[in-house]
Amino acid sequence: TFLSVLAFISFAQLAVMLVGEIDFSLGPMAGLVVVVASFWLPDGNGPLALALGSVGLLAITTLIGLVQGALIVWLRLPSIVVTLAFFFGLQGVSLLLRPTPEGTIAYGLSLFFTFPVLVVPLATVLMLLVCLGLEWATFRSAAGRGLRAIGSDMPSAFKLGIRREVAVPAVFALAGLLTGAGGIILAGEVGFGSPTTGINYSLMSITAVVLGGAIISGGRGSFLATLFGAVLVQINVSAAS
Repeated sequence: TFLSVLAFISFAQLAVMLVGEIDFSLGPMAGLVVVVASFWLPDGNGPLALALGSVGLLAITTLIGLVQGALIVWLRLPSIVVTLAFFFGLQGVSLLLRPTPEGTIAYGLSLFFTFPVLVVPLATVLMLLVCLGLEWATFRSAAGRGLRAIGSDMPSAFKLGIRREVAVPAVFALAGLLTGAGGIILAGEVGFGSPTTGINYSLMSITAVVLGGAIISGGRGSFLATLFGAVLVQINVSAAS
């Protein structure tokens, strides 16, 4: 399931890279999900409470991503500046909420994501479905072609009716949603509110995307290839630990 966490966050990173941006805040964002989950998804909560809490967490991360994208396009700030500011800001919020690791997260969350589906954990099945859906949308839909054009050829994107002022906030919102999903899986695996959980995922996701053949300047990348990059990174991390 840790591979699923990295894969979701790497998909988020690739989404913003396709439009020529980069997001360093994804790791602390996933860590914030873990911390907030220790308040919203405490041990003893039933399935309905866990579902509602998870939806709330996804809404928070989606909103954070949307705000970052809006700041980038409307204030004309580099994404590296905005996302680094959010990196430290989100990490600071996590430390304020949980100065020390505490707060037990519902064990049912872990049971849900590790539930075997034909011997494969449910988290992995969900991750594969999302990967295939994003891959199809990137190469087979007009919106996907337009987003790739933003990162490589703005005039072509304009002809396709894609406006950067709208697309970039939308892509960052999608990245927030994907990171929130990874953070919820991570919360189930960690099991308690640790303020430093997730920080390393920012650089790990960038590594996975680059290993998958994406170009940081934008316009080129594959979610399937990024998944293989995430596998290589996770194998390396597991071997080192």
